[in-house]
Amino acid sequence: MTEEQLIATAKTAQRTSDFPALERTARELIACGEDRGDATAAGNGYAYLGAALIGRNDAPGARAAFERSRESLQAAGDPMGVVRALNGLGVAAMDLELDVAAAGPRVVCAGRLGPSGSCGSFG
Repeated sequence: MTEEQLIATAKTAQRTSDFPALERTARELIACGEDRGDATAAGNGYAYLGAALIGRNDAPGARAAFERSRESLQAAGDPMGVVRALNGLGVAAMDLELDVAAAGPRVVCAGRLGPSGSCGSFG
């Protein structure tokens, strides 16, 4: 599948809560992006993987995927992608871990994200 087809398939899987299909597609998109050296494709793949792992209630896995997404999309210069990754980190912290302290800075950062796509580091 092409990158566009993978993204369309991932969107459909996410919208229908088909988390196994979303995870498979996300992993294909990550591999496609990493094989081509395309940080945007890989970053989007990691964001979809994070969403799939939220669907499995795997908070540590989701947080790791969203952090990789943030790193890749920041390197690609995609500030809206960085916001999606930060949102995913916040969802994992709040919905799965009930960790308000971890979620709060991500929400504040997403609100003031600059052109560089950077708000600093979150632990």
